[in-house]
Amino acid sequence: MKTKILFIILVVCHISAAFATSYTIIGNTRTKTSYILHLIKKCNQTENTDLAQCLLNSQLFSHVEVKSFNDKKLIEVKERWTLIPIPQIKVSSNSSSYGGYLIERNFLGQGKLAVVGGSLGSESNNYMLFYKDKDLFYTNWIFEFLSSKSDTDQKAYNEDNVRYGFKENEILLKSGLGYRIIPEIEASLSLIYQNLTYGVLDNYIVPTNYHSYFYEAELKYQNSNYKFYFNEGLESSFIFAQQFARSDNHNNIAKDIFNLKYQKNVWYKHALQLGMNAFVITDSSSKDLEKIGAIPTFRGIPEGGLWVERTLAFSCDYQIPLTFSSYGTWTIAPFADYGIYESLYTQRKNFTSYGIGGYLYLKEIAMPGIGIIWGTNNHFEENFVSFSVGIGRGH
Repeated sequence: MKTKILFIILVVCHISAAFATSYTIIGNTRTKTSYILHLIKKCNQTENTDLAQCLLNSQLFSHVEVKSFNDKKLIEVKERWTLIPIPQIKVSSNSSSYGGYLIERNFLGQGKLAVVGGSLGSESNNYMLFYKDKDLFYTNWIFEFLSSKSDTDQKAYNEDNVRYGFKENEILLKSGLGYRIIPEIEASLSLIYQNLTYGVLDNYIVPTNYHSYFYEAELKYQNSNYKFYFNEGLESSFIFAQQFARSDNHNNIAKDIFNLKYQKNVWYKHALQLGMNAFVITDSSSKDLEKIGAIPTFRGIPEGGLWVERTLAFSCDYQIPLTFSSYGTWTIAPFADYGIYESLYTQRKNFTSYGIGGYLYLKEIAMPGIGIIWGTNNHFEENFVSFSVGIGRGH
């Protein structure tokens, strides 16, 4: 009995000491000290990551140093530049788009993400406004809002031939609220409004215009550490989306999406990156099929060119850093993708792509990497080149 009481006292004393620790923050000019203290509080709930790495995981700092003095800690941070105009340049074998986005990853000095911008292209025009608060009122609640408009030439490919297509104009509004259950797990629920209108493309039959309402539930797991050119660890998400009202006479559709990514430093700062993507859509008509392509696990497929009811795809990248400098890291990365799928418009049911990419990851500027890849796909684009800067559409 005495042993149990002593153990409880020691635990209470340990917890009290953790809360009693005082922190002095230096080096921050844009990030509010109160927000860094909030991040420290979150970090103290994570047992498998030291404080410096945990603060780096916010992607707001390029360097963090922690010095301890008895029950006091001095934390020196070096901030990355987070308010940046990012050019959006995407050139592939059969399409191109150009534009720009203004991104603030540290809005109001409190780690909020705000994005506004758009792009014009040979086959698509896109405009977007996005806001996400990962620490709503310095709590575990998460809020996000998305408003977007796009005008896209949608084309379903069988190998390198277009089987069907239409012009699609989409207006999308999404608002969601989430909660951080534990440091590694988040759950969220969103409401979505989507309005779709269609136009003629190459004399194909035009679908009926309609609008619909969705709810979307997401469960996300992230246990990884930010390393500037990769995130070491495991990340996954599961999304279930269900239409509950639509204006045409088709059935309400449902979507299940599962994403998994594992990244590991395997040898001399080389990074092995493994990914998996699974998607199922039910009660869909031809216009509702998921349109994917030109992203990891689907490289060598024209953007939006594979229209699927369900798919399971895998990717493997091996990032090899060539040079480390004060401004960033250059890497090359051999890659391979493999996928199986069910589609109304393609004769085969699988694809394989492989090639090599070159990338630049900037250290002091919180922007996506710059990359160019060369590859081949045995079913769609036999040989392809893709160059991108900034933001691209993802699955």
